[in-house]
Amino acid sequence: MWSFGCIVAELFLELPLFPGASEFDLLRRMIEILGGQPPDYVLKEAKNTDKFFKCIGNICNLEGVEASLGGRTGYQALTIEEYEARELKKPSMGKEYFNRMNLEAIVTNYPYRKNLAQEDVMKESKIRLALIDFLKGLVEFDPAKRWSPFQASKHPFVTGEPFTCPYKPPPETPRMPVAQTIKVDHHPGGGHWFAAGLSPNVQGKMRNSMHGSTHFPMVPYSHASSYGSVGSHGSYNDGLGLGSSYGSYGDSNNMFAYYSPVNHSGCMHVRNRRVGPVG
Repeated sequence: MWSFGCIVAELFLELPLFPGASEFDLLRRMIEILGGQPPDYVLKEAKNTDKFFKCIGNICNLEGVEASLGGRTGYQALTIEEYEARELKKPSMGKEYFNRMNLEAIVTNYPYRKNLAQEDVMKESKIRLALIDFLKGLVEFDPAKRWSPFQASKHPFVTGEPFTCPYKPPPETPRMPVAQTIKVDHHPGGGHWFAAGLSPNVQGKMRNSMHGSTHFPMVPYSHASSYGSVGSHGSYNDGLGLGSSYGSYGDSNNMFAYYSPVNHSGCMHVRNRRVGPVG
């Protein structure tokens, strides 16, 4: 979603939002444009924090740093000179396109089209306010606070609804691990279902008989780290580089996956309930 936010901004500005010439320059621009550095709890877990930040005092290894400092950070971004002394090289610095403005100022001050009627200027200014709010939800340092595709899709900038106040995203669908051990159908017909954007909409008895049939060989498949919505499914790669995928259907207690030799497939419906996209 961060990348999507950068693409949206570049489509509007016709320039990259963070045109950094090096990692140091890129991070500097992010902090500058977004109006602050990543929170301490993000920096504490990041693997390259020591490369670009320094501790203020000897408190960076303590729990609850920000709380102990009354909301102030325990990290400070390195200056160019400090970075050079630490890394023994000067960081590459790119051209300044936005004159050190923050995100709101960059979008607000972007030139309007020539000969635009005043009424149209007012309309576009409101759209720009929605765009600013939309981008803030996408280019968010904290992954836990960054909007999901579902949440972003409900924003007025996307839906076209009037933007009257900062957007509060709806709660995301609760996530749960997809079944640790599920059965994968290697029947080649499965690929036709998915290629046509269909699902094996199989009812109770037929489903059981199909699973017990020798014509539909089922093999255990384990994928402990994949997540999906409740009653949903994951999409897996078989590691063969063939662009094949696995889809699944069923509820959280009965999860079955069908092997598909095609790369993409459509939406699945099980018992008239939308399960979601596959692949």
